[in-house]
Amino acid sequence: MEKCSLIEKCIGEEFTDIREDLSHFDKAFDRAKAVEDGQIVPRRGIDKDYDTSLKKVAACEKACNEYLENVKRELKISVSFLVVYIFIFYNI
Repeated sequence: MEKCSLIEKCIGEEFTDIREDLSHFDKAFDRAKAVEDGQIVPRRGIDKDYDTSLKKVAACEKACNEYLENVKRELKISVSFLVVYIFIFYNI
């Protein structure tokens, strides 16, 4: 096999073994889903910051839903009326 001097100048004669990195990347997300959705979403356990963010978002959604339920009980109205009420009352 003929060597390419330009490639040797750019990356050297020996390639770094990247099999471990490729294996990690292969396990990091669902490739088929990424192609289908157009988004790369890390699997749980791969990125601690991402996992922490998901937990915080879930906690915020839970708190908002609990607050909504309390307001609905206090005002004795349904969600559809609550939206209209907020729109009119706060002039949004």
